[in-house]
Amino acid sequence: MGGCKNRCATPLPALTAAPPEHAAADAPVLYFGRLSPEKGLTDLLQAMQRLPNVQLRIAARDPKGRNWKKWWIRLGLANVEFTGQLAGGELNEAIAGARFTVFAYQGLRDVRKKHP
Repeated sequence: MGGCKNRCATPLPALTAAPPEHAAADAPVLYFGRLSPEKGLTDLLQAMQRLPNVQLRIAARDPKGRNWKKWWIRLGLANVEFTGQLAGGELNEAIAGARFTVFAYQGLRDVRKKHP
């Protein structure tokens, strides 16, 4: 047995409202959600060092108050913008204006070694 019988996935309207062809060629990549080590942000920020011509917009909050912004400034990431958490219409506009969204989730393995 196994596999999917009826529906394996359900599209989320908020995430499918703006087809990718509507984003500008120079639109930023968008990360939204919660700032925490298991979300893969350390790897994402390190990848942004290698992509200076790509803009990353981070629309998120850190419930534990870690200073991620200070860390990416120390890395010299002029291509990263921190907006803080967005919700509702603001988040929908950010998604619609993004080239694509990125989720670098790692799970809980090895996050303590990588935390800034």
